Amino acid sequence: MDFKHGGLTLDANKRHPFFNEFRELIYALAIFGRFPFYKDAHGNVKYSLFSLGGLYWVVWYCTFMYAASGVLGESFAKIFAAARFDSTIGQARNVIVILNLILIPLSHLGEWQKLARYITEWDEFLVTYKYMTGNDLKIKLKAWVYTVLTIIPSLSLLASFTEQETLVIRNILQRLLYIMLFSGMSFVAMFWIMSHVVVQRIAVYLKGELMKLGVNSRNRSNVSAMEVHRLRYLWARATSLLHKSGECLGLSMMIISLTNSASFVIAAYGVIVGILEFNQEAVLHQSVNVVAGIAYIFAGTESGYQSTQKMGDDIMAALSAIDLSGINDVTSREINMFLQIMSLNPPIVTCAGVVTISRSFLTSVFSNTVTYLIVLLQFKTTDVEFNCNNETLTSILQKPEG
Repeated sequence: MDFKHGGLTLDANKRHPFFNEFRELIYALAIFGRFPFYKDAHGNVKYSLFSLGGLYWVVWYCTFMYAASGVLGESFAKIFAAARFDSTIGQARNVIVILNLILIPLSHLGEWQKLARYITEWDEFLVTYKYMTGNDLKIKLKAWVYTVLTIIPSLSLLASFTEQETLVIRNILQRLLYIMLFSGMSFVAMFWIMSHVVVQRIAVYLKGELMKLGVNSRNRSNVSAMEVHRLRYLWARATSLLHKSGECLGLSMMIISLTNSASFVIAAYGVIVGILEFNQEAVLHQSVNVVAGIAYIFAGTESGYQSTQKMGDDIMAALSAIDLSGINDVTSREINMFLQIMSLNPPIVTCAGVVTISRSFLTSVFSNTVTYLIVLLQFKTTDVEFNCNNETLTSILQKPEG
């Protein structure tokens, strides 16, 4: 079956390169209640809450809300009943985990329609990319992405299970809740990062082609205006998809970052308390959770930063290196137009338009978490001083006279 799209004749069976490359990841999102999609007659990804996938999500969400309510209630009861916060570190992390479970699926409700369109637009773009470049864009899951977003969360999950008495995850349903939560977060973050990796590979291709044009201009060889126009078109389409990544998954990633920041603070505090109390088991457990929290925040932020850097500054530098004195007026106007479009429509990634992803955002997140950690440590210091003074006063009062 053939049909027309953008002046090209495309084969319906071969026009889904993005979906085919990410097939396992997209189906994993559906299984873990993150994306209830279906495919229409043409194979395009669609979303409807009133579909089999939507029904599965409703059952999934209600089941785990039932399980989460028991865990959340017991965790809050232990926190309020405890005399010191030190003894409720596990419950505090538990509350963060459950809030993550509640908020992220709700945030998906506003993102699913955009995510379905996003996947379809990627399919259309990659077909166009092959037509305009003559090559397929190969996409493979990077080893570091797999490590950061699979192995580290798995270790964190195991660390949580070893604290089962503290974290109130004693039955099978509650354990399954944790597995679904950690896996769901990992798959959402993987999709976010890998969509940025595709943009980065397109940026590498564009930079290489522009550098060739720069060499030709300095050698007074022919620089085609059509070639510049082709590269500008590909850049504009890829930049648009980069912007839309923040629209379709930005809110979920922001919630993941915030909850992992809170989890990082609590886990780091747990490490310090464990060191002060010579509790090696607590230090080991909480250290794994510290690494997991940092990994989630860093991986999601760094992928967005690298995409904006390669699609922005790197392309701008390659364009600026073209010698305009050695080319004709038409090509010169195309290059100037390219530069103006880049200035007016910079390649940035935002979390649902709320914050712009950059390394400054990463440093601000960590500076805030360190501030909260210092506040917790001040409470710990005050508590230790109070206990010392209380013990000293008690020993003085109990000391016999004479």
